[in-house]
Amino acid sequence: VVTQLLEDGTLGLLLHGLSVVGFCSPAAEALGWSMGDQIVEINRQRVTVFDEFLDQFISAQDEGFPIEFSVLRKEAALSSARGGPGDVAALDSFFDATSLGDLAGQLHQKFGSPPSLGAEALSPAMSGLAADDDADGPLIRCESITENPYIQALRKRRSELLKSADGWDHVEPSLASRLATERPDNLATLLRAGSARRRPPNGAVDCADLAGAAA
Repeated sequence: VVTQLLEDGTLGLLLHGLSVVGFCSPAAEALGWSMGDQIVEINRQRVTVFDEFLDQFISAQDEGFPIEFSVLRKEAALSSARGGPGDVAALDSFFDATSLGDLAGQLHQKFGSPPSLGAEALSPAMSGLAADDDADGPLIRCESITENPYIQALRKRRSELLKSADGWDHVEPSLASRLATERPDNLATLLRAGSARRRPPNGAVDCADLAGAAA
């Protein structure tokens, strides 16, 4: 808090931006300023650049003294980072009142047990570990990948495709099938290009002739 300015009408500070880098008069240091102080507020009005500092400082002089300055001090920052005596005493009191066993139990209750190395990436069936029983009953572990229901469904689908007509290429009928004709007695005979019937070699009797005679 500044109650009045120095004889030259200033604060007696050498500023670099908003940081105190020196003093124009020993009286300024006696007022409580320190090297490295960074001015952040004037009369509870925040300042972030030097132009804002000048505007607020002139406005504060018009309002009258005292003028309240808020600063950031390196010593306070270092003390906060290192921890004061009160922080050390609080830690000592905490560890005196808490045993390591109780602390481990509290951590386990809050965060749970850590997963074992590699176990989170493998299911019980793949890792070879027996599955634990749960409320729905024991889990069945597949002994082979071929017993996997998904693999079995894929195999079944492939078999159906192979058995269907879409799974076969279209083949032109052979000469024998084109020459075959249907008779009323459901027996087929092979004909030449003309209408003459082919005779079996070596005087053998044609089955069609026997069928015709029987009819």
